[in-house]
Amino acid sequence: MAGFRRAGLGSAEPPELLRYDARGVRLNEVRFHPAWHLLMQGVCASRLHNLSWQPTVREHASVARAARFVLHAQVEAGTLCPVTMTHAAIPLLQTYLPAAFEGWLDPLLSDRYDTHAQPGDQKRGLLIGMGMTEKQGGSDLLTTTTRAEPLGARGPGEMYRLTGHKWFFSVPQSDAHLVLAQTPAGLSCFFLPRLLPDGSRNAILIERLKDKLGNRSNASSEVEFRDATGWLLEEEGEGVRLILKMGGMTRFDCVLGSHGQMLSQEFEAVKGSNRHFDARWRQLRLRLHKIPEAQARELTRSLLLATGAQLLKYVEPPLADGWVPAMARSARLTST
Repeated sequence: MAGFRRAGLGSAEPPELLRYDARGVRLNEVRFHPAWHLLMQGVCASRLHNLSWQPTVREHASVARAARFVLHAQVEAGTLCPVTMTHAAIPLLQTYLPAAFEGWLDPLLSDRYDTHAQPGDQKRGLLIGMGMTEKQGGSDLLTTTTRAEPLGARGPGEMYRLTGHKWFFSVPQSDAHLVLAQTPAGLSCFFLPRLLPDGSRNAILIERLKDKLGNRSNASSEVEFRDATGWLLEEEGEGVRLILKMGGMTRFDCVLGSHGQMLSQEFEAVKGSNRHFDARWRQLRLRLHKIPEAQARELTRSLLLATGAQLLKYVEPPLADGWVPAMARSARLTST
């Protein structure tokens, strides 16, 4: 029951943006209710953000992680956003992370939740976010206006200066974000740490937090890049292909989370029907048919999602580029 109480507190007291300190110095920090941090400690200790990518895990780790994800979704959904993006980013970073950030790989795979404002290689645990959407284009990424100019040589792992904005910048308190920006070769993917290797703040300005209908415990923001420093992942022009690998995996987690919430509501429906209806009312069609039908659908979804999670680690590119979104769509269709 403590988890449900914490979930309620996190939504009742949403995160607060701290733009400036008492002296007028820009902070760009987000303050959360203490219940949020307790919940995040729990999901990180359960390795919802990295279990699939542990070098010494058992064969079915992805299924175990999916089951934990579904269970936590029945308690609190906002804390799943940071862990799903981190989980989806880790395989990309294990392949393309610039040499200057090699020290991030171990804390990315830890089971610790670390809120300290320090460079990633000095922390015990890390979270990764994503920034794609801009206000003039919405989901049309080809309209992106944020631009990236090299600070020296061009190419993978090199430093660039980013100028522009993101209309939806998920989990702004993350230690780094993967973002899209225009280069002469087209949209490219960049690694933007919140703190630079020397400990100084990157020029990422949080303008406001979104006032959302749901998912209120989690912070989503609008930001501006004013000569922010980023490191190119892969080649210029490969940004959409690269970041959609991360996006596809987050969509699979979205289905897992939705499945968990539907399981929770199905449980509440069964509990409510037993509590409020006498024996005669329990014979109604709603009780005899509708709820069992819902239970059957949830079982079907559970089996499908477990199969998808098991195959997740074994599908290689280029098949993986289309397989993960297809599996997510298939799971959604079982809801209809």
